[in-house]
Amino acid sequence: MKKRLFSTQDTARIAICTVFLIICSWISIPAPIPFSMQSFGAVLVCLLLTRRQSLFTIITYILLGMVGLPVFAGFRTGAAVISGPTGGYIIGFLCLPFVIVRNSARACQKKLVSFFLIYSGMLIVYTFGTLWYALIFSGSEKGLLPILSVCVFPYLLPDIAKTFLAIILAERLNGKFLSVFQ
Repeated sequence: MKKRLFSTQDTARIAICTVFLIICSWISIPAPIPFSMQSFGAVLVCLLLTRRQSLFTIITYILLGMVGLPVFAGFRTGAAVISGPTGGYIIGFLCLPFVIVRNSARACQKKLVSFFLIYSGMLIVYTFGTLWYALIFSGSEKGLLPILSVCVFPYLLPDIAKTFLAIILAERLNGKFLSVFQ
């Protein structure tokens, strides 16, 4: 008998978390790179699920948007979003399950340590997104500082708050990081 990739429970978790990630993406303030709850959703998904489950959740989210469902910030959809200015950030979310699940396992009881380890995943997302933006879309912004002022600086404080919120909510939902104990 062939072993299944996911159990029915795992599939349900992935589906529920994909819908949650979509809803978080819809909560946004328009900007060249929208301020959205998408990063909060991605971090929380990684804290609640195993590495494989959270990776499949993010892949499902991206694929749903690629096939035409309005899952991205501002109800946008399609390959144009992935190839647009925010595409690097969305692709960068694929790194989060590898960084966050591993780091949350190391420091699940110390909130401040957890925050810095988990936020390192967001720094990787910033790196992907900023490089993508700089290589493809930086028209008038020449140099590192102007690009960072568009792509990173406005998002640092909101993402710090969203990371703390995700850590607190993950603890409240199950009293511990689910990804550590599954």
